[in-house]
Parts: sequence; structure tokens; C-alpha cells
Amino acid sequence: MIGALLALLIAFFLKRKKSDETVNVSILLLILTPWVSYLIAEGLELSGIVAILCNGIVLHIYASPNIPRMA
Repeated sequence: MIGALLALLIAFFLKRKKSDETVNVSILLLILTPWVSYLIAEGLELSGIVAILCNGIVLHIYASPNIPRMA
């Protein structure tokens, strides 16, 4: 649940972000989000691997369409 909630938050941010901002911010968020969800889950003594898997699935479904393409 932690990974999915964090991924939905990032997907919402990417959808609301202005398109004139750089692609690097989007890519950085997509790289750091699974790591942060792992750290939160491990800090709460839950399974970090399951958090990463849920995060990746939700990021693929909801955040991937909102990534700006490089020109």
C-alpha cells in the first residue's frame, strides 16, 4: 500500500507539472520513488520488496503516460 500511494502521488504531480519544465525532474522522480517507498516500508518493518513491486506497477500504469518525451 505504501508503494502504491507514493506512486499515485508522483503520478498526480507529473500530471499537474508544467510541460516546459525539464525531463530530468520527471526521470529523477521515477528513479527515486521506488527507493523512497522501500525506505519507508523498511522503517515501518514491512516488506520493502513488496513496496517496490507495487510502486513499479502503479508507476507504469499511471505515471508513464505523463512523462514528457524528449525532443
